[in-house]
Amino acid sequence: MCRFGLIPSWSKGPDPKFTNFNARAETVEKAAPFRNAFKRHRCLVPASGFYEWRKEGETKQPYYFYSAKGPAFTFAGLWDSWKGPEGDVESFAIITTDANEAMRPYHDRMPVILGADTWEFWLAQGGKELLRPCPNDALEVRRVSKRVNSPAQDDAGLIEAA
Repeated sequence: MCRFGLIPSWSKGPDPKFTNFNARAETVEKAAPFRNAFKRHRCLVPASGFYEWRKEGETKQPYYFYSAKGPAFTFAGLWDSWKGPEGDVESFAIITTDANEAMRPYHDRMPVILGADTWEFWLAQGGKELLRPCPNDALEVRRVSKRVNSPAQDDAGLIEAA
C-alpha cells in the first residue's frame, strides 16, 4: 500500500503546502518532485473511477467518471520511497494530461488512462508517448450527489446517479 501524494526520496518530508498528487505529463521528465520517479519508479494505479466538479450557477456539482470498457481504469503513476523518522513511507502520484473531448466540458485535465496492452511497456520503459488522453469512448460520466464533498461519507451510494 502506498500513500497518495508523492513524497520524493530527497525531500525533508511531507509538506502540506505542496502535495504532489498529480504530475503533469508535459513536465514530468523535468519537474523536480517527479523526475527521478519517472526514470525509475513507474507504477499502475487501478481505479474504479474518479470525480470532477463543474461550476453550475453558484455551486460546484460533482460528476463521476468511470470506464465504459470494463470494471476499472488503470492510471499511469509514479512512486517513491522517503525515509522518515518512523520508517520508510512509500507514496505515489498519478500523471495527468490534457482533457479529451468527453472530459473537456468538466475539466481541462484528466488522468492518463493506460490500456492493458501498454502496461508492460509503461513499467519497463516509461514511454512518454503513452502520456496522452484516452479515446473519448473510454469514459462514461454521471452526475452524483454532493455528499462526495464530505470525508465523513464513504458508501457505494456516492457513485449513484443524482
